[in-house]
Amino acid sequence: MYLMVSKVTEDDYIKTAKRFIAKRLDNVSLDELTYGQVDQALNKMAKENSPGYWSKNRLCLAYYFNLLGYAYLAGALDSDEYRNPETQVWDEDAYTWRQEKGSPGSKQNRVEKVTAIEEDKLQQEALRVGNKNMQAALFIAIHCGCRPAEMPKIRRITPKLFYIKKSKDIQEGINKDKRSLSRFVMINDLGLANQFADSVAQLKSATMLNVQKNVWDASQRLWPTRKHRPTLYSFRHQFCSDLKASGISRSEIAYLMGHQCTSSAESYGNRRSGRKENLTVKAGVPLEKIQRKVRINHLTAKEIKDKIQQSKNDKEALTDELRFK
Repeated sequence: MYLMVSKVTEDDYIKTAKRFIAKRLDNVSLDELTYGQVDQALNKMAKENSPGYWSKNRLCLAYYFNLLGYAYLAGALDSDEYRNPETQVWDEDAYTWRQEKGSPGSKQNRVEKVTAIEEDKLQQEALRVGNKNMQAALFIAIHCGCRPAEMPKIRRITPKLFYIKKSKDIQEGINKDKRSLSRFVMINDLGLANQFADSVAQLKSATMLNVQKNVWDASQRLWPTRKHRPTLYSFRHQFCSDLKASGISRSEIAYLMGHQCTSSAESYGNRRSGRKENLTVKAGVPLEKIQRKVRINHLTAKEIKDKIQQSKNDKEALTDELRFK
C-alpha cells in the first residue's frame, strides 16, 4: 500500500533506492532485474546492517519500483510475508512470523500512553532525587509535548505566549527540514506560564540526552519488573492523545505538535487514551494562519477503506501472477 508522501520524502525514497541499486546490484538495468537478485541483495544487507536500515531500503525499493511501473517487484517487496531473515522466523505451530529471540534487531517498543499515576510518580521521583533538570523537562513535556531537543531553546514572547523553534533548525543550524514546524503556543494560566518559563530557564545549559537518560533511569527504579516503561518522549505521545480527545481540528493538532502536515500526527497517541482536561495550552496564532502553514494530507475514512481494498486486490493479483510464473 503506497500512501501519499511529500516531495521531500519521495526524493529521499528514490535516492535511497538508486543508491541500493548502484551499490548492491551493480547498476543493473531495471529491465533485466529479477526478484531473485533483489532478494539476494537484501538478504546480504540484513547480515550487515541494522533492521531499521534494512526495512527502509526495502520500502524505498518497493516505492521506486512501483513508481516506475514494475508492479511485480514492488508487490513482492511490499508484501506482509516479506520479512528480515535475520530478525524474523516462521513459527509453524503458530503459523505466523515471530521475533527471533536474542536477535540484534529487536525494535524498541515505545510506551505511547502515560497515566496520571505514572506522571505523578515520575515527578515525585525527580523531586526525591533532587534532579531539577528532570523536573523541568517533565513539566514542559506534560504541558506542551515538544521534542526534547526543542526544550532549551523555547523563548517567552509575552507573559503567556511562547515560541518553540523546530528541532531540526536547532540541530543543524540551517533550515533544511520540511516536516517539523516552529510554532507559538499560549498557556492559559499565568501561574503555569511562569512555572513553564522557569523550567525552560533551568534547561538552558542542560544536555538533553542526559536528561532523557535520567527519566529512563527513574522509570527503571519505579517499575523494575516492567518490560516497557515511560520515557520522556512518551509524554509527546500522551500530549497528542490529549489533543485528539479535545476535539480540535487536525490542523491545530499538527501545529501544536510541530508538524507541517496533518498526516504526521497519525503516528502519535490515541484519542481513547487522551485526557482533554489535561490541556493547558492552545495555538498562539489564529486558525487562518495555521491553515496556511499546515498541509492537509491525511486520508479520510473512505480513502482509507478504498486503499485497504485496493491493497487486497493487488495482493490477490500478485498471488495469481506468482502462481503462473
